[in-house]
Amino acid sequence: MQAVHGFKVSSVELLPMPEVSRALRETAPSVAIVDGDGRQLVQAIARRRGAAERVAVIFDGEKRQTAYETFRSIKGHLTLGVFDDTNLDRGAFPLLLRNREEVAWHTWDCSFLRAHNDSRILEPYSHALRRQVLRAVPRDPNSGEPIVRTSAIYKAIDQQGRPIFHGGMEDLSRFHLSIVQGGVWG
Repeated sequence: MQAVHGFKVSSVELLPMPEVSRALRETAPSVAIVDGDGRQLVQAIARRRGAAERVAVIFDGEKRQTAYETFRSIKGHLTLGVFDDTNLDRGAFPLLLRNREEVAWHTWDCSFLRAHNDSRILEPYSHALRRQVLRAVPRDPNSGEPIVRTSAIYKAIDQQGRPIFHGGMEDLSRFHLSIVQGGVWG
């Protein structure tokens, strides 16, 4: 999405999925797709940027503490780092950031949630995603109800016939992120 708004984007995938890479190339041809170990590749990409470029890294594959170590190794080259799913692990990641005296902001910040009510904002997207997936689910010809199967291909459908997505996409408001100030903020 950032590439659509004019940002230079590199996407690093440890285990690329061919259909996702193909779709990314078609919809955002300006995105540099790099496959391999993000701990090494993200460092190389961040260090190659020009001195006048403001660089941000969104950590979505590497998670929390592991991603933070990569962030620390290139913090001097970054404006900010964004860490996904940071409300998990009973608050260990925000505590790590606080203990390391990082300047950070979290999307579950109470004043932000009161002002934005993200579940209300994201619900139409979650609902549309559920609707699209349910169109592809086989239906009982008599009742019209989703057919629940236990084979691997249908494990993405729960007992009520609702889609279950890897990463929680069926409920976009459940997962939050943290933004951490880099070394070249100003």
